[in-house]
Amino acid sequence: MEENTTLIQVDPTTFEYQEYTTADEQLIPSSSFDTNFTSSTDYIELYVYDDNKQIVSPSETYELKQYKVTEGDIVLNPTENLKGLGFTEGNYYTVYNTYRRRLGSSIEKKYYIDEISPSRTEVRLKTNQLSDTDVFDAYINFQDYRETRPYFVDFQLNFGNNQQVIANNIDVTPTTIDQQLTVLIKLYEPLPPNFSVKDTLWIVEEISTPQAYKVEYDIEEVEIDDDFEFIQGPNFNLNVNNEVGVASDTFTYSSILQTPLTSSLQQLKSLLAEKSISINIDYSKYDQFIKFSTSEERLKNFYYKASLLEATQNQLEANIYSITGPATSSMAFSSSKATLEAIVDTTIDNFDGYEYFLYFNSGSSASWPKSTSTLPYTLYPTGSTQVAEWFGSTADGTVYYGGQITSASLYDSNNNDALLNTIPSYLIEDPANEQYSLFIEMIGQHFDNVWTYTKDVTNRFDADNRLDYGISKDLVADAIREFGIKLYSNNYDQDDLYQAFLGITSEGSTFPIANITGSSPAEGIDLVTNAISASSDIIAQNDVLKRVYKRIYHNIPYLLKTKGTKAGLRALISTFGISDTILDVKEYGGSPKKSAVYKTQENIYNYYLDMTGSQSVQTEFELNTDWSGSYNRPSTVMFRIKPETVHSSSLGPTNNIQKVFSLDTGLILTLEYTGSSGIVSSYSGSVVDPKYQFGNLKLFPNGQGTPISSSVYLPFFNGDWWSVMINHTSQSGYTLTAKNKNSEYVASSTVQYSSINTLPLTGSTTWITATSASFGDGVSPASHFSGGLQEIRYYTSQISDDTFSYFTLNPQSYVGTGVNTAPEELAFRAALGSELYTSSISIHPKTPLFPPLPPPHLVLEQGYSLLLEESGLIMLE
Repeated sequence: MEENTTLIQVDPTTFEYQEYTTADEQLIPSSSFDTNFTSSTDYIELYVYDDNKQIVSPSETYELKQYKVTEGDIVLNPTENLKGLGFTEGNYYTVYNTYRRRLGSSIEKKYYIDEISPSRTEVRLKTNQLSDTDVFDAYINFQDYRETRPYFVDFQLNFGNNQQVIANNIDVTPTTIDQQLTVLIKLYEPLPPNFSVKDTLWIVEEISTPQAYKVEYDIEEVEIDDDFEFIQGPNFNLNVNNEVGVASDTFTYSSILQTPLTSSLQQLKSLLAEKSISINIDYSKYDQFIKFSTSEERLKNFYYKASLLEATQNQLEANIYSITGPATSSMAFSSSKATLEAIVDTTIDNFDGYEYFLYFNSGSSASWPKSTSTLPYTLYPTGSTQVAEWFGSTADGTVYYGGQITSASLYDSNNNDALLNTIPSYLIEDPANEQYSLFIEMIGQHFDNVWTYTKDVTNRFDADNRLDYGISKDLVADAIREFGIKLYSNNYDQDDLYQAFLGITSEGSTFPIANITGSSPAEGIDLVTNAISASSDIIAQNDVLKRVYKRIYHNIPYLLKTKGTKAGLRALISTFGISDTILDVKEYGGSPKKSAVYKTQENIYNYYLDMTGSQSVQTEFELNTDWSGSYNRPSTVMFRIKPETVHSSSLGPTNNIQKVFSLDTGLILTLEYTGSSGIVSSYSGSVVDPKYQFGNLKLFPNGQGTPISSSVYLPFFNGDWWSVMINHTSQSGYTLTAKNKNSEYVASSTVQYSSINTLPLTGSTTWITATSASFGDGVSPASHFSGGLQEIRYYTSQISDDTFSYFTLNPQSYVGTGVNTAPEELAFRAALGSELYTSSISIHPKTPLFPPLPPPHLVLEQGYSLLLEESGLIMLE
């Protein structure tokens, strides 16, 4: 076996080849470079990398001893250095770093990081291996050396394993008896995140640029055994979705495409057959994709393809798929089936973007009409009335005049760039030249594709956050990476291709599990019994992450500007569609802020009872005698309402007089709209009534229409939540109170609107004799309440105004008249969704150390729905 070695000088940073190379180790066994090298103060580090540029030696940094110094010059021998480390086969890179020890440190005597500044550009170092005197003397010597140099002397923090950080300035803290001497370092750039407190290092000055060489061992075997091949190393530049050592499932080509739906398979294969990226084109507008061809001819061409597919599919259904028995194994049957199916598959696979839109899209009037409203769509046949009306005719006066063909003809007549305009009219008018015109049309369509992609280049800088607008969803990830931002892929690699590209399963279901809405398919899986409004919007899983990328790209300037701040983190969370009520951001550090009693506020999601029709809530009003309430009735009724919003341009609420609360003995609480929405007059300069959202909340103890009443006047129809409290005492009468929280709850935590009205009564017993209460039901002349309802509460004691203000600011909390008295005073509480309970149950604060006292019974009548809403709630620190 004869051994030859090739030595090539390379760039020490990228390992790319430089101009200088060596042809033979015998002719050029080593290389040298000029430097003033002193063995007592200077040293060399050697690092060895494999062909994949991964470091393989040493495991710990050491000082190289195998070199020569001739008149201050260093003579290196990379080949001998490799052999000394045991590397005698393959290809390797050797990197030599030449340093001068500084500040008394070395590989054996190190400093460690004691503190890092918030900007990570300043660090404080300490050492347990050097005395304060040694550190201070070394610092003085180094500073004197730097000041006497004719150039600026920087230095490096050496962490070993060929990891160095450039530093520009240095200082030490004064020496005291009770404090260790520390070294302060100013860095050229922020300290990389992989370094932290307690990491060890030593300080060096680079006295020569690093040198790197590629050593290639060429081994010529006498006996060649060619029954195997060496494989290359792993490719570490691949984009890995899940960086874990778990293999994916094994699939075959037929298994990943298996589906009982032929139309879904054809759509998927058409997508997979695309050889270019998908750019954003609105195919309902001809000017976005047609410039050199004619839209009329392209529409006719697709009509021909649709007719061909329809005829071929009918032939398969009638003459092929209906045949059973031994004939199916004949050569004639197999050949005919393969030929007809190939016509269908080839035609659909070769659809261009416009034809794919016409055939598979159902959300636009410009696409071919479909007879079904859910995926996979079924096309109306070419002879149907729907297709005839959609396609239309250019003949004026006919029954189908108009349609898409007329729109296409009008566009072509105004398109001066069509290549057909370059053909002389005498050639076009000659029927013998139809093939030539068709050829020109084909050329025009070819250049249309080139034109659409060329003009889309400018869309690369259009950071529209919508998926089908601006930069292509297939390019947005690369555009983000160009800003130096690392992206992670999704974890949908285990899902089938139909969910990834079409948004439906291979069986055609929009849910990931078949029949998930019929019966529970497996233990531990929630049964979906209803659909939300967004369920009709089918999103392919491959587009889910791309939507996030589009939002990130749209907000990149702001995200980069606010990186590392609470605002930046909140913006990043929002780009993923996560509400700030789900993930909260806390900031730590700095001096504490002095604020009001309510210090910390946050948004939360909860439910509320949506009373949009004739729904109502009924409860028993008579309490259990064990509650010891006055007359066994509540002394305070408290609840929250959110009336419908009245806008300046609307005509007012659904009902001008709405019944909010009532007792079976005749007491009633109504909400009456008194504002004037819209423009108050028709003359020029008319303005909106400034109190167009105001209304009266009126309490009639003896029934509506009686002269005795109590009312509060507030903007109840402004879209906010309002807390209402009714206090009753047999001696003084009623007190009606309504309040709401400042809508700017992030900036303040105060009650915004408040009004109290007291009504003295004598002889009224409607409250103390009532047995049932109702919320929201309508009895003439009042109508049903329209809006949201939450937090119905009955207290056995009189609740003060201050306590009610606390409830207004903290609707989920419960307090009483004193310390820890609420469990004995709050006889009934119906959250109605405020604590994410969606059933008609009551929540009681009493700790069940013994059998709890029975609360009144809650009934939700005539059907109801709990809607998700976002409420700003104040949380106490």
